Amino acid sequence: MKILCHVGPWCEEQYKTIASGVDASSDVTITSGFRAVDHSGLVDNYYKYFKKNEFEVVSEENGAQYTDIIQRCRLLRSLKKNDALRHLLAMQKSVEEMFDSISPDLVISETVDQYLMDLIYFESKKRGIPFVGLVVSFVNGYYRISARGEHTHLREPKDNEVDYLISTLQKRSYKPDVVKESVDYIISLAYKRWLKNALRIPYFMLKRYLTNERYNYHYWASELTAINNFDWFPNFNIGEDNWHEKLISSNKPVIYVPLQMFPEATIDYWCDVIENIDYENRLVEYIAVLSVDFQILIKEHPYVIGARSPGLYKRLSEIGGLITCPVYENSNTLVNLCDAVMVWTGSVGFEAALRGKPVLTVCEPYYVCGAQFLRLTSKISSAEILTFIKEQTKVLNNNEKQRIVKHILSGLLPGKYINDASWLRGNPQDVLDAKKIGAQIRQYICHL
Repeated sequence: MKILCHVGPWCEEQYKTIASGVDASSDVTITSGFRAVDHSGLVDNYYKYFKKNEFEVVSEENGAQYTDIIQRCRLLRSLKKNDALRHLLAMQKSVEEMFDSISPDLVISETVDQYLMDLIYFESKKRGIPFVGLVVSFVNGYYRISARGEHTHLREPKDNEVDYLISTLQKRSYKPDVVKESVDYIISLAYKRWLKNALRIPYFMLKRYLTNERYNYHYWASELTAINNFDWFPNFNIGEDNWHEKLISSNKPVIYVPLQMFPEATIDYWCDVIENIDYENRLVEYIAVLSVDFQILIKEHPYVIGARSPGLYKRLSEIGGLITCPVYENSNTLVNLCDAVMVWTGSVGFEAALRGKPVLTVCEPYYVCGAQFLRLTSKISSAEILTFIKEQTKVLNNNEKQRIVKHILSGLLPGKYINDASWLRGNPQDVLDAKKIGAQIRQYICHL
């Protein structure tokens, strides 16, 4: 079997091991946007075609797809339209040549998070080649297979597994393994994040030129994102001390809005409507409208403080009447205090639905199942939202909980997928976990 793996320097050995778990005798080719890692010729061809700048006229059909790819990529959408299209077309031609040369039977990658991965996904789809995008899950002990955040039906979970997960997720103390919410940890991390973000600007600027990889996606996007999120005087103390008193004294129905990380694949690629990936602008628009008839409770993402674009907090404060709670407050507690939750794709939406809370969604998250979810549109009225909240506020019976959890479990595989660059070839458990993922991928593609 010929397997093409898209990787970064931090996961090359990990993906080779995963591929060996799919087929021990597989012919593995590593492709990457990093010249030193790429063994497919992709990067060299990309720079060659970009320099030539000789491309066919873009058709109307291709133009729509190109626009979508550009708008979802945090790098390309920050460039002038013609420059973005030039990079896209050069990379697309390189991807096509790579597929012609290798003729892979399977493509394995992280879930799509930038335009090169998107092009690889679409090329795989065009040629009928399975594309396996790996992504961690907020459900501890599981991971997902998904290209652009969509729900992928992988299996039929057993009843005892469903019941166990229901009891686990309903615990007030439950939180994903990656989340640490102690006050000291969050504040300390915020200062480190701010300093790191400031240093990323000169670091990646120099990295692009000193490595002779001026257009390396990771270096370039990191530089631009750091510039956009830099604030000379950041607010590390997000939240009001008297938020709870203000909340219980409000006479309006409460909508809890947990902020999400941005830019992030969970918004850029998991939102079906492209207008909604303009996260901060759309967030302000929705809250400005909803705050007229509802009490909005906001909680900042604990891993964003110190690296959020500085203008957002000011724009939200100008709306008036909003309540912002400290980031270290337990999200499950806030869900219990509210009448409804509003999310893009955040896991709080699923956790709220399981607890019988109505969930307002801007897009359609992969975990949507049942009557607890209402899709927001520009035409929906406050009266309709209020009616939905009143009708759907209830204690779910066990059958309803099983339906919700069974749906999400059908798109999860048991196992440990590491995406934080901590995977070690010398760690036997890491190797075993990676090979297990490979075996599960083999089983998955056999049923396609």
